Amino acid sequence: MSTPEYTDVLRLAMRLSTRERERLVNEVSAVLPPPDDSAKAHTIQEFRGCGKEMWRAMDVDAYLQRERDDWDGSKR
Repeated sequence: MSTPEYTDVLRLAMRLSTRERERLVNEVSAVLPPPDDSAKAHTIQEFRGCGKEMWRAMDVDAYLQRERDDWDGSKR
């Protein structure tokens, strides 16, 4: 949801030249707080088991065949 002020600023920014927009972006970026580098990086191991319930009711061989058919069809 945008505030009226945001909408006004965006409308005015769209009227600026490309060079002025770049300058505006740089100046706005300078007043933003620094990024939070303390966020923990994720490892691929954390995703182990995600979506496994999706495969329980699926015929894997049929799925693979459909994927192969789609792949072969896209090369034509």
